[in-house]
Amino acid sequence: MSEFVNSKFVKKISEIIYTSYTHGWDERNGGNVSLRIDGADLADYADVKKVNKTIDLGFDARTLAGQ
Repeated sequence: MSEFVNSKFVKKISEIIYTSYTHGWDERNGGNVSLRIDGADLADYADVKKVNKTIDLGFDARTLAGQ
């Protein structure tokens, strides 16, 4: 199994963020970019359900659970 950090998803989002920065649409480390990935697309990656860190969001996000 592969690490998700080496996935096509991370590569593509990195390209989008870099393009945004080079066009002056965003500061280098700012802004918000989201990518919704279907669970089936994660099957080839190791430990995608392992929780490494928990952060209090300050609001109830349970409606997004499992997405």
